Amino acid sequence: MLNNQITKIIQIPFLDKVSFCFINQTKILLLKTNFNTIKYFLIPSGVNCVTKKNVLTLTINSSEKKDIVKLDQFYNIILTFLKNIENSAKLKLKLKGLGLKVNLSEDLKSLNFKLGFSHLISLDIPVSGVHVSVNKNVVCVEGVDAVEVGDFANKIRSLKVPDSYKGKGFWYKYEIENLKEVKKK
Repeated sequence: MLNNQITKIIQIPFLDKVSFCFINQTKILLLKTNFNTIKYFLIPSGVNCVTKKNVLTLTINSSEKKDIVKLDQFYNIILTFLKNIENSAKLKLKLKGLGLKVNLSEDLKSLNFKLGFSHLISLDIPVSGVHVSVNKNVVCVEGVDAVEVGDFANKIRSLKVPDSYKGKGFWYKYEIENLKEVKKK
């Protein structure tokens, strides 16, 4: 019986952050992203992974259909993950209102808000998956996972929901502001 070697090649722009791990004779591929998140991929049995100069090479020494399907599925999972990194989710929130301010703490681990209450509000930034930057009163939330980015942006927005009359509060950057008219006598 003749064994055929099938090879798939993936270009990875951040190859210096790729490593392999063995846990109980199970091979695991670790990819670290720009947002300090580490993604774990279980390498199917029979699939060999080699890294060299920004290239991840996946090979399998079999011509059986089930092994080829395993290789194709693993290849597609990694490609999908890399596409999601390139197209990272990004939301911008702007804080409107006189005397309302947002600051990033010095240790870059929390956001400090002055929202017109008698006390300052501090909100911890999630350790992995979300990167936050502040420019004046515009908060930019970025990350690989769109769900995590959206959840954190909603958590920020829930601190000061936009007022429907005056417009004070957190607005999404490109949100249309429909304000109600004040009742006149």
